[in-house]
Amino acid sequence: MILVNNLSKDYTFRGKNTKALNNVSFSAESGIICGLLGSNGAGKSTMLNILSGRDAKFEGKISVSGADLKTESRQIRRIIGYVTQGGCLSSLLTVRDELLFTATTYGLNRHAIKDRIEELAQAFNIGHLLSKSSSHMSGGEKRKFEIILALLTSPKILILDEPSTGLDPQSRLNLSSVIKQINQDFKITVLISTHYLAELEFLCDKILVLDAGELIAEIPGVKSNSVLTTFTCKYEPLSAEGAFNRVQCIFAETGYSPKITRRDGVLIVTVQLTEPESSIPKAIRILNDNSLTVLSLNQAQNNLSQIYSDIIKVEVI
Repeated sequence: MILVNNLSKDYTFRGKNTKALNNVSFSAESGIICGLLGSNGAGKSTMLNILSGRDAKFEGKISVSGADLKTESRQIRRIIGYVTQGGCLSSLLTVRDELLFTATTYGLNRHAIKDRIEELAQAFNIGHLLSKSSSHMSGGEKRKFEIILALLTSPKILILDEPSTGLDPQSRLNLSSVIKQINQDFKITVLISTHYLAELEFLCDKILVLDAGELIAEIPGVKSNSVLTTFTCKYEPLSAEGAFNRVQCIFAETGYSPKITRRDGVLIVTVQLTEPESSIPKAIRILNDNSLTVLSLNQAQNNLSQIYSDIIKVEVI
């Protein structure tokens, strides 16, 4: 479990202060794949660098598997595998030698190292790559190898910063399958940032949308058995804030995470609903019971691109 409360990060460049992250709060439950979505400069890499324990200069509180990141960073780094955007492979060592060298730096004993390498080679079908160096690999093979390096210590959490950057479509698809396999077979929590919406749509149980250092929305995983439902509601301005908070809490208690926005004098509630025949009447009752009169509703097939487009065009509460 990852808990982030009021995370902020400032940079000073040429005498100018820049807010890279501004009061970001979220949780990532154990065993899920959580995606970070946002444009360049939104704060994705900064957040992942902090969560990995590589950057200790931040404000706020972060708890990873019950440990405080500020006071127990060494302990936390032992349970995190981190793959940076740029990669860090040696062009001189073979895959086997680099795995051996990296495992030694982590303090694994010789027998444990050999067993772990064989386990990973078999699990990810890289036996044919063990005698190669990274200079003789394709882009997709290099990315897979970097991820396997991060798995050497059997981490509980895997952090991937733009793992698909520079890969061709087939390699991206193959890599997504590898990430899914890691999550399902090894029960590892995955945090991943990417520009590719289809990748997040395929992989993620939860998606965090960052914009200019702020978390502006959380999107539940886009599931094939759910329908994106948008309610347009009339509300009383004087009681609006309390109603918004109550609706958020009530929906959360029923297992849903609505996105609530204001636009053109009405309230827009967008939520992924499973079994819409029964869940839509229930959602309408929740809204009506909290002084929100439903004026209309629309249903659409899940489309992360459209959801993201809607989010960044309106004010998010």
